[in-house]
Amino acid sequence: FYEPSKIFTEINKQLQENGLMIASIPNISNVISDGYGNGINFEHGFVITETTIKNFLNSTGFELVKIINYNPYNFFIIAKKNAY
Repeated sequence: FYEPSKIFTEINKQLQENGLMIASIPNISNVISDGYGNGINFEHGFVITETTIKNFLNSTGFELVKIINYNPYNFFIIAKKNAY
């Protein structure tokens, strides 16, 4: 079972203070709206917006630094480990 919060929390533990994480995130909203019905499956089971990614990152110890729209179906995030 895919649990992104556990994965991001583990990445956070491995990074040094203020370390950066770069991740590719599928833009499922665009995939579905463009008629690709296989957009939601076992590995892409979440529809992620800028607001949800900010909240998700904050809940796993990260701060969103930048979103890079790579193409209509994917974006990259750069996130910094929060210093506690």
